[in-house]
Order: sequence, then structure tokens, then C-alpha cells
Amino acid sequence: MQSNRYANDAMLMPIFERIRHLLPSVVEGRRLYGRLSHRVHMYKYEGGDEFRRHVDAQGPAGQSVDSDGNVRHWAGQKSQYTALFYLTDDQDGVVGGATRLFAMDMSGEYVDVKPRKGSILYFRHGPDESVLHQGLPVGDGSPKYIIRASLLYES
Repeated sequence: MQSNRYANDAMLMPIFERIRHLLPSVVEGRRLYGRLSHRVHMYKYEGGDEFRRHVDAQGPAGQSVDSDGNVRHWAGQKSQYTALFYLTDDQDGVVGGATRLFAMDMSGEYVDVKPRKGSILYFRHGPDESVLHQGLPVGDGSPKYIIRASLLYES
């Protein structure tokens, strides 16, 4: 594991340490990598916004930006899970916006996960294990905010 020489570690390492015990420690013989990739995506969904059915592909492994502004790719990791961090919920005025996860057997069954501020939802991604999912429409009210990150495992 690299040292804490990147500014994003000041935010991401405490988050990772807080959720580490919830994550699978080994996937396909690979051990959980000791940090989150700095490649995070932030989303804002307003009235009528949705994210249609899709699967998440495995993206580049770990990345960070050094003090000179250069993107650095970390060698030796593989992203295995998507992690959604919910930043708002109905207590903030969010209406709707559940994440719908479809059954892997394509039976049409699904589970809706209602946004809950401070919670994390994680699920497999990649060529064979991807979970078909969608972000259901957000109603009129306050925006729904989430952060998406990849959980990394050592090669």
C-alpha cells in the first residue's frame, strides 16, 4: 500500500477505515486493498432525474493526484465493487430516488434501497458479476446527493 502522501487521503482514509469491517476481506482470492481509489464520482439528482438500468464496469484500479496535479495510477489492484455513499435522504426533503437492484437470475425480481444519509450500498461489478441496477426518479423536493467509488482488491 502506498503511503498517505496524497491530499485526498485526508478525506478518504477515515471513510475507508470506518467501513472496512463491512467489506468482504477476500474476493476471488484477492485481499481487500487498504484504501479507496481517489477516483470518485459525485452525483446530484433533482426533480425528474433518474439513472436508467445499467451495470457498472470495472474501471481503472486505484488512482490519485499528486501534489503537482499529475494523475498517478496504482499498480496491482482490481476494482471489484461499486460503493454508493448516500449524502441526503427524506429527512432532507428528498422524494423518491431509491436504487433498484435486479435479481442476478434476470427473473424480474428486484429490491429497492431507499437513500439514507450516512449509509453505504455496495455491490459487485465487472464482466460476469455485475448487478443490473438503476436510480429511480427523484421527485420534486430537495436534491439527492451520492458519491460513487470503487472498492479495490489486490491482484
